[in-house]
Amino acid sequence: VSHDAHLVDLVADRLWLVDDGKCTAYDGDLSDYRAMLTDERRARRRQSRDTAEAPTESSAAGRKQARRDRAEQRAATADLRKEVRDHEKKIEKLAAERDAIERRLADPEVYQGPTSKLMELQLRHGEVKAELVKTEDAWLLLSERLDAAQ
Repeated sequence: VSHDAHLVDLVADRLWLVDDGKCTAYDGDLSDYRAMLTDERRARRRQSRDTAEAPTESSAAGRKQARRDRAEQRAATADLRKEVRDHEKKIEKLAAERDAIERRLADPEVYQGPTSKLMELQLRHGEVKAELVKTEDAWLLLSERLDAAQ
């Protein structure tokens, strides 16, 4: 068991999903799991909006007030949604940089060159991995706060 997403990506050949008192094999990777969680959150939000009924919405004034309420809620969570999107972009950028460094480290020629270059690559690889974990953790917290606010 690990919370280090990069480590899990590197060593896990099978993932298990523990949910609602059940444990089942999961066919995707961590990126698929993150996308699945995001899709489920969106579906729950959509469903809760669709099932929420306001008794006054049948009148024009009620519909207008309902629109205002939804606009206020969107405005209240706008900064939080922007932070979530910014973290998602940063995660993509860091993951791409990590993958590029790993490709370079997999090249045998890197080990034939100067040791200082290899050390720089390895140090940067560690920095990127640590920053990626930090950013993913922050993204998760922000996503939870956003879900709670909606």
